[in-house]
Amino acid sequence: MSLFQQEAKSFFERAKSKWQGYDNPDQVSICEKKINLCNDEIAEIEKNRMIAVMVAIILFGAAITTVAFVIVIKKLAKMNNQVTSNERTLLRVVAGVSDIPSLRFD
Repeated sequence: MSLFQQEAKSFFERAKSKWQGYDNPDQVSICEKKINLCNDEIAEIEKNRMIAVMVAIILFGAAITTVAFVIVIKKLAKMNNQVTSNERTLLRVVAGVSDIPSLRFD
């Protein structure tokens, strides 16, 4: 909550109390309107703060998800390259003739 809005609300609450003591309903009504305005502003600030926190959490989650996705893709690509390399070596050993053009994988 903003300190300024909280102080303004407190000021108008004290003023309302004094005007009630003087039995002046017009001034009490004005103070009530000002208090409601302060409450609305305080609620708006809280809402905006909550939205900012939620956006920050969503962006942080998206960043973590993206990093995790990239790491998994890189690991899968590395595993795929290792398997492919191992398969090439195995085929060359089994064939025994890596100079045959149809068995070249390079």
